Amino acid sequence: KLDFCEGDSVTLDAGQFPQYNWSTGATTRTITIKTAGSYSVTVKNALGCEGKSLDENITVYPLPVASTIAPQGEDSLIAFG
Repeated sequence: KLDFCEGDSVTLDAGQFPQYNWSTGATTRTITIKTAGSYSVTVKNALGCEGKSLDENITVYPLPVASTIAPQGEDSLIAFG
């Protein structure tokens, strides 16, 4: 299980084969994932035999939202000039 925070990404690598077909439609050895979902790849070796990976479920966690920042007390913010 692969999890990461919103704004980050993860690269999935299928290994060394002559041919790739990812569930995203990509045909490269690696793909970079930025969104949650289920991903898999079908590969073909030099003899033409196909193999399919298990699904990789990826979770993307939303970033926390900071509360409102407010000064506390009269002397919290002092400007020097």
